[in-house]
Amino acid sequence: MSSERDPGNLFGEEDAAYFDPFEEDEELRKRNLHLTCMKDVVAVEVEWLWPGWIPKGKLTVIDGDPGLGKSTLTLDLASRVTRGAAMPGEDKQSRPAGVLLIGCEDGLEDTIKPRLDAASADMSRVFALSETDDGQGKTRLLDLRCDLAPIEATILEKDVALVVIDPFVAFLSSKTDSHKDADVRRVLGPLGNMADRTGVAILLVRHLNKKEGGSAIYRGGGSIGITGACRSAILIARSKNDASQCVMARVKGNLAAPPPSQLYELVTSDSGVAVVEWLGDSHETAEELVQVSTSKKASKLDEAKAFLVSALEGKKLKQTDVETLAAQEGINASGALRRASDALGVAKTKGPTCWFWSLPLPRSSEAIGETAQLAHDAHLGGDDNDGER
Repeated sequence: MSSERDPGNLFGEEDAAYFDPFEEDEELRKRNLHLTCMKDVVAVEVEWLWPGWIPKGKLTVIDGDPGLGKSTLTLDLASRVTRGAAMPGEDKQSRPAGVLLIGCEDGLEDTIKPRLDAASADMSRVFALSETDDGQGKTRLLDLRCDLAPIEATILEKDVALVVIDPFVAFLSSKTDSHKDADVRRVLGPLGNMADRTGVAILLVRHLNKKEGGSAIYRGGGSIGITGACRSAILIARSKNDASQCVMARVKGNLAAPPPSQLYELVTSDSGVAVVEWLGDSHETAEELVQVSTSKKASKLDEAKAFLVSALEGKKLKQTDVETLAAQEGINASGALRRASDALGVAKTKGPTCWFWSLPLPRSSEAIGETAQLAHDAHLGGDDNDGER
């Protein structure tokens, strides 16, 4: 029998049978698609907890390095919600409403309560949650994938307008990989649907990853799917103009034009607790805030070049070994190390099972002098001692 396929059948007879998912499932055949005709859809305007920044009924993610006051900032916003006070840069007040804090890093008694007090929150409208019953007489950490029903009931019962999940990744099950798009969307899809049903604004807090430079949209920890599932993404970073101040800038927002970035600093209240002092608009953008300065790039490149000279002098090493050694020195394998290898003209040869790196031979006296000085400065701390080692 000929093995040639009928040109009219793209997949062939066997493949055509394989691609029929309903062949042995009569129930699937009977199911109806949930089809919506756009003629029947009534258009509505987006409602905002904070115009341009935090939409109601949607997910928002806020990213930033430790020490910049992310948690203090979110508690400032929470306090405003409980009092119906205007958001920073706004003058419109709103109806006082409840706030649900889902967190596990800061103590309620010694951190959360004092910060809320300092921000003048209405404590009767603030509720904290981190654990639930495990069904066996013990407690376990909340799981955003399987505990949404009681969370939604709490939101409705307590008239909650803002939910803060800090940090977001702490409430993912051990079976959910925050770096996998499919995994995080299985969590954020239902979470977003719940926000839509209840009209609550959900604010996810996470740390930045270790990648320097590049676009701000890729700096949030975990999968890019987290940012993709959120309707608004916010970055907090140290101001380039004044290291004592921080900037809150919008990274993504497909529901409104970008608002001006907001400048703030952390100050000490009369009670000795840190509070946020808002300083007005800033011209610094998210993209500008994540860029590495030219001098810092240069120093990292010099460091990587000095490392390569030291590691490869008179040797040929596996690329993976070089990258491992570089990582131990805090040098980024896909960034500074690659640029340094190109700058030095490192020879990269393919072996039977891997790539090998070595310094180019012969090397000019000028190159030898430059890289030797780099190695000397890096490993001797710039010591001028010319004696033998």
